Amino acid sequence: MSSSREWINDIELGERTGLGLQWLRVARMRNSGPPFKRFGRRVLYHWPTVQTWLSSQPGGGDTVPKGEFENTHASQVV
Repeated sequence: MSSSREWINDIELGERTGLGLQWLRVARMRNSGPPFKRFGRRVLYHWPTVQTWLSSQPGGGDTVPKGEFENTHASQVV
């Protein structure tokens, strides 16, 4: 049996993932974002399923730890 905390709304999903509310709404319309279920008018996301979806997405590139960007060559390009 799943706990009620496993089901979260789009606001909490945005807080946990950094995904914007507008992006989530558009992704729902396009059926291209994290899996969701409608319960009446409410849209909820099953957090364990979202985590699986997130890990299956291609990465966007290398990330530079905060504070280290100044030491890269890219910061010297004008």
